[in-house]
Amino acid sequence: MFGVLRQKTAYLAVAAGLMALLVSCVSTGSPKLSESNVRRIVDGETTRSEVSSLLGKPEQILILDKESLEHYIARVATKNPPDLSFPEGHYEVWTYSKWSHFASLVLFPSYQTAKLCMLIINSDGICLRKLYVEESSMEF
Repeated sequence: MFGVLRQKTAYLAVAAGLMALLVSCVSTGSPKLSESNVRRIVDGETTRSEVSSLLGKPEQILILDKESLEHYIARVATKNPPDLSFPEGHYEVWTYSKWSHFASLVLFPSYQTAKLCMLIINSDGICLRKLYVEESSMEF
């Protein structure tokens, strides 16, 4: 009886030890969002349909006039707002994001990356400007 109990306890201890070393990974957002895909978008040349085939369907589309667009960019780009000026008109703002979190239960720090992309498309369907940022952080 005690031999069986010791054997089960040993199996549980080994299983718990292996679980402590396992790495987990969670990703959400736009699966096609990557720096290499965003680099293929050329300001003033790439069309709406080309963007869609490169990055897929955007997570959000906003329709804004010139003034609203400039206020929106100033509000969301809090670190270093780009100096952008647009002619009067209506614009589509397509946004994409991708969040990844890698973690191990012990021994190693967790690691998180965030990729964010905002594309400004004019009424002719041309991407006038792309804004892309990728940030990483480690946590212990």
